[in-house]
Amino acid sequence: MLTLFHHPMFATCRFVRLAFGEYGEELALIEEKPWTRRKEFLALNPAGTLPILLAEGDVPIVGATVISEYLDETRGVLKRDKRLFAEDPMQRAEIRRLIDWYLNKAESEVTRHLVRERVLKPVMPETAGGGSPDSGAIRAARANIRQHMKYT
Repeated sequence: MLTLFHHPMFATCRFVRLAFGEYGEELALIEEKPWTRRKEFLALNPAGTLPILLAEGDVPIVGATVISEYLDETRGVLKRDKRLFAEDPMQRAEIRRLIDWYLNKAESEVTRHLVRERVLKPVMPETAGGGSPDSGAIRAARANIRQHMKYT
């Protein structure tokens, strides 16, 4: 069974779990708090980012888009008409563009701020950036979400 190091509130991790769910693949989930910077975690990915998939042979595959393409290349070919990535190169490019929009632009302008301020900061130690929510960041994220909802 494959193992996914993730955090339930990170959009990149939710994206990967959703992709595996679409393929009906089971995962062993290990919840990771990257701000703790555990040595074992950093040994898998010195950048300290999530998600990380331990694939066959316990080889770490790092990053949501890399993991989703690995999943499509190793499991998707068996699904034919139910693949997450299309066969046609132009359609695949459009899918990748939309994934990039969501995982980069929408994440950096909306999701990251809302999750960090509302969910993570209250439970993080102050030494790791925890504390009271920043109402300015929350207001900015709420304003940005309108543009992203119109786009998608």
